[in-house]
Amino acid sequence: MLISGDIIQSVPRSAYKALQREAALLELRDLVQHLQPYEARLTQADMIVLQRASRGPKNPSDTRRAVACKADLHGVDLSGFDLKYSILTHCNLSDVSLRGANLYAADFTSSVMRRSVLARSKLEYATFSAADLTQSDLSGAELSGANLSGANLSGADLTNTLLYEANLSGANLSGADLSRADLSLANLTNAKLSGTTLAGADLRRVKADLAGVDTRGARLN
Repeated sequence: MLISGDIIQSVPRSAYKALQREAALLELRDLVQHLQPYEARLTQADMIVLQRASRGPKNPSDTRRAVACKADLHGVDLSGFDLKYSILTHCNLSDVSLRGANLYAADFTSSVMRRSVLARSKLEYATFSAADLTQSDLSGAELSGANLSGANLSGADLTNTLLYEANLSGANLSGADLSRADLSLANLTNAKLSGTTLAGADLRRVKADLAGVDTRGARLN
C-alpha cells in the first residue's frame, strides 16, 4: 500500500487503520506525521510486532524505532515490553501496565496516561512533556534525565523513584507521593507542590523555590 518516498496528504477513513499500522511497521516516522489524526485501536499483539522495531539505533544515523502516534492503547498490558526509543505521542495509555518495561528515551509527549502503571520501569531520558499521568504508579522507576515538564502528576506514586537531573518544570505534583525519591539536581521550577509528600526525598541542589513547601524529613544539604 505504501511506496517509499511518497507523502500521503489525505487518507480515507476506511483505510486509515491499515495504513497507520503499515506505516508503523515500516518505521516511517515522517510519513506517520502526515496522516490524518484518526485514532487507531492497538492491541497487545500489535505492540509485540512494534516491539521488534524498537531495538534502538545501532549508529547515529540509524533512527529505527516503534511508532504509534495517536493510538488508543487503553488498558493494554505491556508489562516487561522492550520499547526503548519508541514514539508514543498523543496516545491514550490510561490504565495501561508498563511495569518493568524498558522505555529508555521513549517519547510520550501529550499522551493521556491516567492510572497507568510504570513501576520499576526504565525511563531514563524519556519525554513526558505535557502528558497526563494523574494517579499513575511510577514507584521505583528510573527517570534520570527524563523530561516531565508541564506533566500532570497529581496524586501519582513516585516513591523510591530516581529523578536525578530530571526536568519537572511546570509539572503538577499536587498530592503526589515522592517519599524517598532522588530529586538531586532536578528542575522543579514553577512546579505545583501543594500537598506533595517529600519525606526522605533527596532534594540536594534541586532547582526550585521550596518556600512554603513541607520538606520535613527531606534531605536538603
